This record gives sequence, C-alpha cells and structure tokens, in this order.
Amino acid sequence: MSKHNIPYKRQYAIGACFLCQHCFYCENKLAFIKCECDLNKKPTLKNTGKEKRTLYSRLYNPKTKHTVYNTLQLKKLKEANQIYSYNIDFSSKFNFSLYSVCHNVMIRLKRNSSNSKSNPSRSTKTTFKKSFKSVSNNKNLSKNKSKSLDLDQ
Repeated sequence: MSKHNIPYKRQYAIGACFLCQHCFYCENKLAFIKCECDLNKKPTLKNTGKEKRTLYSRLYNPKTKHTVYNTLQLKKLKEANQIYSYNIDFSSKFNFSLYSVCHNVMIRLKRNSSNSKSNPSRSTKTTFKKSFKSVSNNKNLSKNKSKSLDLDQ
C-alpha cells in the first residue's frame, strides 16, 4: 500500500465530517490532503456560505440517561476514530459534525437496528394492509362481474 492510500493522522476538528473527513468550508475530502481552512471553528450556514443545510452537529455523551446511539452507530463512529487516528476516548463526551450523506448513513443504521428487533405493531399493520387490498380487489371484481352480467341482458 502506498503512502497516498493511508489517511494522515490528525486530531478531530469540528469543521470536518467525523465519518468521511469532508471539509464544510472548502468542500475538499480531507482523508488524504490538508486544507487551509480553520477547522476548529464550528461550521454554520453563515460562516460556510451555504444556503442549504449540509451538516449536522452531534454530541456523544456516554453518561446520558437514555442510549442515543445504537451498537451499529457506535461501531461506525469507532471505525472512523480508528481509520483517521483521532484517538478519541468514547468514555467521555465530545462534539462532532456529520456531512449530510454521513448523517443519512447514521439514520439508516439506527433504522436497521430497530427493524432487526421484532416489531409486532409494524407486522400487524402490514398484514392489515395486505388483507384490506385483497378484500377491496375482490369487491372490485364482483362489481365488474355484475356490470358485465347486466350488459349481457
């Protein structure tokens, strides 16, 4: 593996996406290059010059009353911590930012985790919808048959 394929070690800075190292100021992928932006400044719509939201500020706090991040999400955060050598200690709280694409990945991971648990109300709704469709289809068929019978007479 060449030197250019290994991300350089760095301290995490709030001005870049935690998962993909996308700079919120200059739009560069910082996995293999450095930019001249002040990444220690918290990005906002005003100071990034954006009109549309492309970043999400997050807080990781292991001491919260309710678990915010599931195991899949934590695995993804720890994976980024290892890849980019942030050396972040997950036993204490820290702030981080996510690019909109990475935010969507985290949402999907949360959904995947909740879908893998058995969710009886969801399956009941699906069963109800399927049975409702079949009943309504049967009614439509019987209406069509009666109309065709009326036309024959």
